[in-house]
Amino acid sequence: AISSKIAAIGEVIGTLDQDRSTGIFGTLGTAPDVLPVTVRLRAPDRDFDHTFKFEIIRDNILTPLLVYSGALSTFLSSSRQLGAATYTLSSKTRIRGHDTVAFTDIYSGNTAVSNAAAAIANPLSTLLNNTIAAVEIERLEIDATAIEAPLTATIERIWIDTPRIRPGSTVKLHVLARGYRGVEIIKTLPLTIPVNATGQIQLLVTDASNLRTRQLGVRGDNRTFDNVDQIIQQLNAAPRNNRLYVKLIKSSAGAVFNGTQMPDLPPSILEVLEGNRSGSGVQRLHP
Repeated sequence: AISSKIAAIGEVIGTLDQDRSTGIFGTLGTAPDVLPVTVRLRAPDRDFDHTFKFEIIRDNILTPLLVYSGALSTFLSSSRQLGAATYTLSSKTRIRGHDTVAFTDIYSGNTAVSNAAAAIANPLSTLLNNTIAAVEIERLEIDATAIEAPLTATIERIWIDTPRIRPGSTVKLHVLARGYRGVEIIKTLPLTIPVNATGQIQLLVTDASNLRTRQLGVRGDNRTFDNVDQIIQQLNAAPRNNRLYVKLIKSSAGAVFNGTQMPDLPPSILEVLEGNRSGSGVQRLHP
């Protein structure tokens, strides 16, 4: 039940189909169906730039786990395993017959390497285990840059100089953040007020982590999709750690339709959405 194996890599001669407690079963001559993975890893502070290529068996359960393990092993083989670090990651998951799942993000801190590897594997798990339609992933392309320092910042203050804000106007939003080792960072962003803005409106300036928590609290995790393209769109629109998010929030009725928030809707539109019996899933947003 607890076996040890000593092996040498050679030519592919077949496929192992089962691994049971009493024996191993395989088929000679038939090569396994595999997913090609390419990982380019750079470390500018160590003058390192190398491309790794490996293949992962295609399986709804094992593929995400093995991609996570392969990416994590690749990162750890060429960078330190302890201490804070920063990984800038660009990932492209090519899908046959659909758009590419692509994102660029940054992971920093003591768990940066594991978070970066998980970010690569999580979309695969979502796609391969969806209940709508089978998905064929053609290949996976990863471009990562590792720096042995935590590149993080904390928002300390936000302010607007304009004393009176009018609908349709554009004002300057100032954000003061404190970076690694006390470095002061000030960003000025243009903020356009909607022309239909009335009454009291809240201003939210946050990072991806807090935004995800807030969105989950508003719409819950019971999002429903009609097709695979909607899942891909949702994956590509996920909040990223390398961005600062600014939202204007008004206490008004709205709805979540197919995972998309639709705030401040007229009562007639709400009735139409809630009367939809096609199974798309509508959740009301209360003021």
